[in-house]
Amino acid sequence: MTADTFIWFAAFVIVVILVMLVFLIRRFRGMQDTNARIEQNQRRAIELQERQTTAIERIAESLEKRG
Repeated sequence: MTADTFIWFAAFVIVVILVMLVFLIRRFRGMQDTNARIEQNQRRAIELQERQTTAIERIAESLEKRG
């Protein structure tokens, strides 16, 4: 392998590694965004459950007062 061939091969390998890193970083950011959305949806679900529990308790209290 001549020196020029080796230099071109090394440059090609470096470019391939850099491209792979860019794609991995983009994928990791996408995963972080997805995780943030999942966490936000879970918080909303918990809030809705708390509201629902409060509403059910109020309904139960009003039924007890009537009966």
